Amino acid sequence: MRIELTKKHTYKRWSDYGTLYGINRYSFVCLTSSLDSLKKSGSAFIVPHIQTMYYKMAELCLVQRACLLRFSDEVAGISAMDDQNKIFITERVSSLYKQYLRFVNRIYFREITAQEQGIEMYQMMQDSMSIEHNVKALNAEIQELHSYTSLIQEQKQNRNIAFLTIIGAIFILDRKSVV
Repeated sequence: MRIELTKKHTYKRWSDYGTLYGINRYSFVCLTSSLDSLKKSGSAFIVPHIQTMYYKMAELCLVQRACLLRFSDEVAGISAMDDQNKIFITERVSSLYKQYLRFVNRIYFREITAQEQGIEMYQMMQDSMSIEHNVKALNAEIQELHSYTSLIQEQKQNRNIAFLTIIGAIFILDRKSVV
């Protein structure tokens, strides 16, 4: 099992140059040769890439994962609200949806670089953290919450309409009795 997991979470493109990248849901690691041997093989550029671009990719994926966990907790919290707090559900779902849209537009990127290795590593990070799957699941949960709040709003409107109909009928009957 360890061998399979190691293969699955190892990016090997630069293995001929003595460099391996390890990617899992918790970390991003680079194992490489000394800087002198990297210079001799013409691959010293790996060091600044790991220190800048690849580091930022890993950081972004961890932020995405943290946001998804927070959104999931918020959905669970809203779903667990009791009937007395239904008044606030619409506001909370609206706020959650607004934050989710901000997340999708500003933090969740499907591709973040034109560099082939960067694209491959970013995809490995996304896959190992199940980010795409979790975004789709969260989207479905938020849609269900939206449907539920729409149902609550409809029920509230129907009660108000029924109440206004009764009041209107009383006024019509009262007016007829006066005439």
